[in-house]
Amino acid sequence: MELKQITKRLTAASASLRQDLQQFISWWTGELLALLPSRLRELMQRRARRLIVDIDGKSASFTLCGLQGVRKIADLDFAPAGVEQPQTVDAIKHACDGGIDDIAVRIPIKQALRRTLTIPLAAEENLREVLAFEMDRHTPFKAEQVYYDFTVVARDPARRTLRVELTVVPRAEVDPLVAMLVSCGLEPTSLDVSDSNASGDAVDAVAGLNLFPGAQRRISPGNKSWQNPVLATLAAALLVTAVALPFVQKINAVAQLERAVSEARQEALTAEQVRTELEQLVAEVNALVSKRKQQSSVIQVLDELTRILPDGTWLNRFEVGGKRVKIRGESSNASGLAALIENSVLFNDASFDSPVMHNPTTEQERFVISATVARVDVK
Repeated sequence: MELKQITKRLTAASASLRQDLQQFISWWTGELLALLPSRLRELMQRRARRLIVDIDGKSASFTLCGLQGVRKIADLDFAPAGVEQPQTVDAIKHACDGGIDDIAVRIPIKQALRRTLTIPLAAEENLREVLAFEMDRHTPFKAEQVYYDFTVVARDPARRTLRVELTVVPRAEVDPLVAMLVSCGLEPTSLDVSDSNASGDAVDAVAGLNLFPGAQRRISPGNKSWQNPVLATLAAALLVTAVALPFVQKINAVAQLERAVSEARQEALTAEQVRTELEQLVAEVNALVSKRKQQSSVIQVLDELTRILPDGTWLNRFEVGGKRVKIRGESSNASGLAALIENSVLFNDASFDSPVMHNPTTEQERFVISATVARVDVK
């Protein structure tokens, strides 16, 4: 199993453990709060209040979350430019009068523009600035016209690339509500996209992004009460990872070595097979060359016969097999041909294979002579 797959599973297990711990702590805190005096309980509850603002088109829904639960407090329609809704604004101010620790603005995911980009790995250190510089290449907007955030999907060290999921929301859809919140003394701390428009039923159905630029991001004071359990969960997850990671790395290293040895063994077997086949081919070629050198050269034999046979002699059959040559033909003086062939430096053992016959039609003598090729120069 690849190391990054194991790390991914450990991360997922850590996230699941963290979520379970958070749910347990939330339940246990509620149980403990019920045992406290009312004044102390009210004070602690005020320290963990969160306002969620869900924008849908030209309207916004306000939901207040705290230790007492989730409560929808108002709906605001800000489509008509410049039209104030004092009663709705007063209701929001009254509900938030006890203090708000975190103000999260959420946009439906269908209203956001999402792109998956491939970026050089070297740009990871300044990824937000690089995305801002390339915004108009990948979206219809310029960087100053949008709120955006990103998630690193995958890294490819071999190709030195980075896959990033970019989420973009036009500022024009968010700025009117942000201005209204600021005028009420409520400054948003985060901007995210949600998978549901029903804030009361899907408080946590978000992508985990913060599309606000760095200057507008805030750390919620109310979150301090949750830092210790969160840090404890992270510490436990890191401890598990720190203990397991060396073993995982060693297992991965052993697996890589085994794969390398197996590949080297396979390459050695392939090389040995190729070497054996090459040796067989060389042996076959040498055998063919040797056999060819042992055979007569037809051109040399024919050239020599043409040179030594006298005029008035012609051949009607010429055979070469191994080192023997046989000729058939007619001549005006066939009886002397065997001697001429025998005296040649190329032939030995010249003899008639059959008696010389007279051809009454051509008035020539028919002959069949065989000889041994004594010397062949094959180049």
